[in-house]
Amino acid sequence: MVKRGLRPGSEPGTLLVPYCGACRLAHWYPKPSCPYCSGEWDWKEIDGAGLIFTFSVVRRAFSAELAGRLPLVVATVALNAQPDIRLVTNIVDCGAGDARIGLGVTPVVEEGADGAEALVNYRPA
Repeated sequence: MVKRGLRPGSEPGTLLVPYCGACRLAHWYPKPSCPYCSGEWDWKEIDGAGLIFTFSVVRRAFSAELAGRLPLVVATVALNAQPDIRLVTNIVDCGAGDARIGLGVTPVVEEGADGAEALVNYRPA
């Protein structure tokens, strides 16, 4: 099983996603083979911009580390490059009342502390 989370690309605003050379489609979540044609895939950099498909506002902290980040907008983002790729992510720099379905968003990288992996969030475009 492939174990690798969403990663930022080498250029700002890009992401690395599994891409199948046989059917020329990207997909998310990484799987042992392409979910469309069962072909082999490799990582490819694509434009990470997208639209909020749906969202929820979290107003109660379920851990102490989130208490200072409330309210937190959690959304499913459909990528413009391939709309059937939908990512569950945090929307940062966006007030709870400003989030809406269809809002354009771009990826932003939050560096991990103490060697942890970077986290890809989104912010309004």
